[in-house]
Amino acid sequence: MKQELKGFLFIILAASLWGLSGTVAKYLFNKAINPLILAEIRLSLAALILGLILFIFARDMLVINKTDIGYLIKLGVFGVGAVQFAYLFTISQTNVATAVFLQYTAPVMVAIYAVVFQKERLRWIQILSLLLALLG
Repeated sequence: MKQELKGFLFIILAASLWGLSGTVAKYLFNKAINPLILAEIRLSLAALILGLILFIFARDMLVINKTDIGYLIKLGVFGVGAVQFAYLFTISQTNVATAVFLQYTAPVMVAIYAVVFQKERLRWIQILSLLLALLG
């Protein structure tokens, strides 16, 4: 029961911080903060906090194979970095609702890429998942 309560509290904290982040970002953009700078600060703080937590509680998870370095760089720059920048840039130009809408359509865009360029076949469960993602 204690683990369930702990997990529940982490979910509430994560949802609250995520909901607050868009509003704070819009406030900062109204004060002329650049979306790229905010994305850099946000990702740097997240990496620092996660690295510190892993260093204290799970050092073995900080070990990276040399063969994974290229993949992790691409994931960090084009995956995490680009998504954060696109999210924050969208908020700076429009509003949080538009940015969230674009985030919810991201799985569909990834699926289209997988079908067109990776020649993957979508199973019925994946199609159902995509439809549910679009319903939000």
